[in-house]
Amino acid sequence: MSAHPSLELTLQPSPEGRAPGAPVFEVQDLQVEFRTSAGVAKAVNHVSFSVAAGECLAIVGESGSGKTATLLAALGLLPTPPSRTTGGKVLLDGVDLLALSRRGLRDVLGRDISMVFQDSLSAFNPVLTIGRQISEGVRRHRGLSKKAAHALSIEMLERVGVPDPRQRVDQYPHQLSGGMRQRAMIAMALAGEPKVLIADEPTTALDVTVQAQILELVRSFEDLSVVWVSHDLGVVAGLADRVAVMYAGSVIEQGPARDIFHDPRHPYTRALLGSVPRLRDPDRGDLVSIPGLPPSLVDLPAGCPFYARCDVRDERGLARRPELVTVAPRHEAACFAAADEARNHG
Repeated sequence: MSAHPSLELTLQPSPEGRAPGAPVFEVQDLQVEFRTSAGVAKAVNHVSFSVAAGECLAIVGESGSGKTATLLAALGLLPTPPSRTTGGKVLLDGVDLLALSRRGLRDVLGRDISMVFQDSLSAFNPVLTIGRQISEGVRRHRGLSKKAAHALSIEMLERVGVPDPRQRVDQYPHQLSGGMRQRAMIAMALAGEPKVLIADEPTTALDVTVQAQILELVRSFEDLSVVWVSHDLGVVAGLADRVAVMYAGSVIEQGPARDIFHDPRHPYTRALLGSVPRLRDPDRGDLVSIPGLPPSLVDLPAGCPFYARCDVRDERGLARRPELVTVAPRHEAACFAAADEARNHG
């Protein structure tokens, strides 16, 4: 299959994705549900993915597809109730985070694995200065003195592009703009020198210049394993080694970034990429959208969750859910048509 037409000018995927080594961070068959007034919402359904040292895995999909719920559940950060993890493992260097005590998990978070949240205002403590919140983590996890931790806080704020870092370090979260708070949260996540960085829409509030600066900073940590959630497919194309596409709480396709962008196998992935604007195509007309709506997580269909919106559906998708199968080297898709195509060309 040729490169997707919507990517000809607007997206320029990174070079051939590297072959992954041993996983540093691995999610295995994770299942999470929420009890709501409408019923039990199955937000995360048998999700599995992994990321190796120095590798960047991007997770993409529509809002409500389960991206954030998966990552928050993996780090034990979802409120219980209403959430409940009903199965799976989350391994960091072989240690199951879901089996750790609260104290054990606190020792790991910020030291071995850090997260950049979507909402920077609620992620910070409103009554502590930015500098103190960065310093507390590095003093605990890296054993730095108060003076050294303060100096590091200023350095990290400068590295993520916060103007006047010596002044901002002593300010409170509400005194910073949304973009500066987002950069400060990225600085706090990276200050502890974690092995794994989980970034949930980390550059959404930033202008393109600062966004490029943040991406370059993340790339500069050579051994850092990154799980990057984003709606910006242009950023994903230039940053990720591999991509996992989520829909209705499940991973429906994953593989090397070049394959996902140039040879998508799942109809949803093709539709998602097809909705990307092409600024240099004046004859394209209206933006392309995916017809219909995702299924309710409270009442998921027994068959393929994308069946009602799919342009290549067949009756198999009504009765049973397709499983992820290998459709190309290191490339999987949960689609009967994609599996048939792979067999016919195998």
